[in-house]
Amino acid sequence: MDLPKTASAVVIGGGVVGCSIAYNLARRGLADVVVVERETVGSGTTSKAAGGIRVQFPTETEIRFSLEAIRVFERFQDEFGVDPGYKKIGYLFLVSDQKQLAGFEQRIALQRRMGADVRVITPDDARKLVPALRVDDLIAAVWGPADGLAGPAEVTTGFARRARELGVKIVEGVRVQSIEHASGRVTGVTTSAGAISSPLVINAPGLLRRASRDWPASSYPCIPVAGTSSSPSRSRRFPGRCRSPPTSPAASISGRRWSRCC
Repeated sequence: MDLPKTASAVVIGGGVVGCSIAYNLARRGLADVVVVERETVGSGTTSKAAGGIRVQFPTETEIRFSLEAIRVFERFQDEFGVDPGYKKIGYLFLVSDQKQLAGFEQRIALQRRMGADVRVITPDDARKLVPALRVDDLIAAVWGPADGLAGPAEVTTGFARRARELGVKIVEGVRVQSIEHASGRVTGVTTSAGAISSPLVINAPGLLRRASRDWPASSYPCIPVAGTSSSPSRSRRFPGRCRSPPTSPAASISGRRWSRCC
């Protein structure tokens, strides 16, 4: 595809976030949206994701995002014509001391106020959910039965296809080299295939990479988009493999992930 010279919006990054943003902009009537992806759609951070979907976050913003996302996943196949493999298998956090439990209880109170189904259960109940767990050093577990997973590639494909149908141009194999601006306002981007003039740039290259290491965050007026992970990452011994099967809850010890869902 030839690189457009102008666009109403440029989205940097053709992963699940970038394709979702482009689709939603086009669905709301914004014409001439362009997605610039340096490799292929879904090849970056999205390709390395396990597809975890949960509401067990510590901030209102993250919880609201998750609750809205779950509503999208529940109707995804009807809206996008793609089966994302969405399953509500649950998320299980394992707690080993009272201080950690107190922190979870504060977050649970917020999550439940916002309508999420999250609860504290006993270690024995946790083992009933995941028989392979060793629970002798636990005091409790936190269970979110409505949490689950979906296929990152399938979800990205659905967003990208619908975006294209709505007129979004997705340009692959093109690297954004710089974001142009003048008088405090963004004016477009320069890429390895030429320049695109645009009043709006949305930077969504994913957590595992930035569009360019040479772009200080304060030097250009663009909209950065990134996911967050609020859980510390440490290990715990489990018998067998370290990735949960699709019929078992994703389990973690005090925020330490067993599976790589997040």
